[in-house]
Amino acid sequence: SSLTWFRGKSPTRKANQRPHHPAHHPIRKLQIVIVTKPSRTSNTAGMPKTEKLLPHDPAAEAAVLACILLAPESCLPEAVQKLKPGADAFYEQKHKTLWKVITQMWDSREAIDVITIRSRLTQQELQDVGGMSYLAALPDATPSATNLSHYIALVLERYELRRLVQIGTDI
Repeated sequence: SSLTWFRGKSPTRKANQRPHHPAHHPIRKLQIVIVTKPSRTSNTAGMPKTEKLLPHDPAAEAAVLACILLAPESCLPEAVQKLKPGADAFYEQKHKTLWKVITQMWDSREAIDVITIRSRLTQQELQDVGGMSYLAALPDATPSATNLSHYIALVLERYELRRLVQIGTDI
């Protein structure tokens, strides 16, 4: 449906009346489109599509990975224990990919740092995560690894919110 709103006009003023003050702008028409979820029986052809961004915190996701890169021996066991959903806890695909590679390396008892992670990524995966420049800058996403628990809590909170949105959408 479509609503028409007149900017610069009070509700009681008639459309042909002039503004009270000469500095006011002339009345301009502003159109607002409201898109609602169609019923299952309605025809949706030609309707505008809207895509909503689900709850996430890219900075917290990057900070979790940064903590792991700064102190893998102390941070990775805690992160694996607390991030039960695994890669799904991350919203951004590049962070999911990095989490999967890091946990595979940890399971294989390999050294974990920017260089070893780079060697495990295919060329396409490296490009998908933002290239070597993103990977090299990732440890700078947090000043130290001491706030890992806080960053994990933020990531898990957004993950739970996304799950609630998904459940609400499925209903």
